[in-house]
Amino acid sequence: MGSQAPYQGHLFADYALLGIDGKPLAVVEAKKTSVDAEKGKEQARIYAEKIQKTTEKFVDGTGEDK
Repeated sequence: MGSQAPYQGHLFADYALLGIDGKPLAVVEAKKTSVDAEKGKEQARIYAEKIQKTTEKFVDGTGEDK
């Protein structure tokens, strides 16, 4: 089940994947295809940093990993 992860007060990741211990394993930032994918990638990276996630994987919604 998804959960929102806080970032800088009022901003939230779209989804957070939590482990059975409740700690975040990954964050997902979804953007419309009309929005530059790099913006979403950077936003997800910042969220991941905030939860001390050291590994990131970016998928742009077209089925291609970036």
